[in-house]
Amino acid sequence: MHKANACCGLGGTFSVHHYQTSRRLGAIKASAIAESGAEMVATACPGCIMQLQDSLDQAGLPQRTGHVLELVGAALAKRE
Repeated sequence: MHKANACCGLGGTFSVHHYQTSRRLGAIKASAIAESGAEMVATACPGCIMQLQDSLDQAGLPQRTGHVLELVGAALAKRE
């Protein structure tokens, strides 16, 4: 994904104090997720999960977000 390491825009209380900038960063991230072709984006940060899903929803995109452990759990379940 292009700029995968870029901030999603939540940044703790950054989104509270800089809401419009946070939304713009989220929109950029959502666009990069869409362009990647991924069905899901995973992160270990609960705040990023919320911000990313909101950004994807606001953009009307079908991708979903989740915790990396969801992917690990799904992979383990397939092995059983």
